[in-house]
Amino acid sequence: MKNKYFRILFLSGILSATSADTFAQVNVIEANTDQISNYTYRIINLPNLGNLTSYEDAMKDANFDSYRFLDKRRNLEFESGVVIELFSINEVKAMGIEIDGTKATAAELPQGYIPPTYKLTSTGKIVAIHALNPRKK
Repeated sequence: MKNKYFRILFLSGILSATSADTFAQVNVIEANTDQISNYTYRIINLPNLGNLTSYEDAMKDANFDSYRFLDKRRNLEFESGVVIELFSINEVKAMGIEIDGTKATAAELPQGYIPPTYKLTSTGKIVAIHALNPRKK
């Protein structure tokens, strides 16, 4: 009986250590707190993607309120590997930031929906690149 508990404890320790190492490889950069728009998202930078200042600047001018879900977060994935996580409408409201909840996206996207990939243009704007669905024959 003691041997069984020891194995469980030992495996739990290994999994905890492995999980910590895995998550340590992801560098999460919280947006500056001096601007209100930065409270509404966070930029997730995977290793070796470099400076994210251009993404922060682009987000200052962008309005993604219609892309937000009411109760859950949404990820915008860029060609470069950067991921911007939009906070939900309810999270933003809970922080005391005014936001139009009527623009929220449905809780679930339609079946078969292919989310766009985003790109940062040379002029500092964020554009969505939508994949075209080939016609079924």
